[in-house]
Amino acid sequence: MAGPLKLVEVGRVVRAHGLRGEIVVSPHGGCADALIRLERVYLRRQGGKPKPWRVACARIHSGRVLLALEGMAGRDQAQLWREAAMCARCRDMAAVDPDRWQALLWFGREVRTSDGHTVGVLEGVEYVAHQQMWRIRTEVGAVYVVPAALLRAIFEDTLVMEFPPGLLDMCREDAPCAFPS
Repeated sequence: MAGPLKLVEVGRVVRAHGLRGEIVVSPHGGCADALIRLERVYLRRQGGKPKPWRVACARIHSGRVLLALEGMAGRDQAQLWREAAMCARCRDMAAVDPDRWQALLWFGREVRTSDGHTVGVLEGVEYVAHQQMWRIRTEVGAVYVVPAALLRAIFEDTLVMEFPPGLLDMCREDAPCAFPS
């Protein structure tokens, strides 16, 4: 008997595209290139079970992924999936994008400092100059963009990072620029 299906959220359906039933997906973690190589995806509405779909056609457009899914006919049906999570099997993502898929597993996990203080929740992954950067949102809505290389440990649903003194303040998204313009 097969074990439970292990899925990872790889993006969100933004809207329907065109009249034939394509969907527009905003990929998580800069993985648009990987998403167009998937043969099967799973769409999950909030609180619902994932529904499998075979990918008929996929392409990148303006940083997002346009997908035609077998059995999804027409704009009205595609629009029903708006704001749904798009998931893929972990093994499929590991095969098409071995360097990036692991961080997708950590979305929504709490981030703490090595001395136990809560920073926030991991909400996104970006790539800047080939370096993985994590977007962490605090309880009050502030956003920090920090290097993933600061990760020191993973405990169940908690990511532990070690920040050199002052770095976290510099990584706040709305922090004033340290360099004169």
